[in-house]
Amino acid sequence: MNKTAVEWLASKLGEHIVWEEKIIDLVETAKLIEKDQLCALYLTLLLNTPDITQFDFEEWYKQNTTHE
Repeated sequence: MNKTAVEWLASKLGEHIVWEEKIIDLVETAKLIEKDQLCALYLTLLLNTPDITQFDFEEWYKQNTTHE
């Protein structure tokens, strides 16, 4: 099974840090955010993209994600 980006990061961090409740909560929140973003992308593609070759992922990503 493929890992999401958050799952991959958590597995790499797991090799180097002690997991405390706060870190676990942050990872779980990140997973939910990632899922919401993937769902939004899927719905955008499904409903608004008659020709997938015309879809500009970079532009969609910039408009639909925050960069803190």
